[in-house]
Amino acid sequence: MTKQKIYIGIIIILLLCNAWALYKLNHRPLSIGPRDTIIERLNFDIEQISIYDTLIHGHRRQIRAQEKSLHETKNSLYQLLKTDTLDRLQAALLLEKIAQIQMNIERIHISHFNDIKNICKPNQLPQYIKLVDELAKLFNHKRKPEKKTLK
Repeated sequence: MTKQKIYIGIIIILLLCNAWALYKLNHRPLSIGPRDTIIERLNFDIEQISIYDTLIHGHRRQIRAQEKSLHETKNSLYQLLKTDTLDRLQAALLLEKIAQIQMNIERIHISHFNDIKNICKPNQLPQYIKLVDELAKLFNHKRKPEKKTLK
């Protein structure tokens, strides 16, 4: 093999490696979810992550049930619009039920975040307090994805 073929081979390998690295940079996940953000910010250990994942599972189950009830109640409310005259008493009852369901959802959220606080170690509580200030933003469904920075 001549030196020229060796150099060409090395150049091709370097170009392929460079192209692969650029592909990986451009196709990395753009955002991390609230779960990962909380784990990172609170610096949870393996045991805490396991407990947290269990909490998340229960929280999601409870929230899904409330959201299903909320959806059904809203549908019932909107069905009243099909009638010639709106039954205002029935509409008011359904609106109260919607408000109650929404309050239940917020109670579930508060309980969930209190459970997260309870799995924090004393040295993690200052980070938890900082995180509380960002909870509404962190769980805003209309938020823009948080860009991950390269480390």
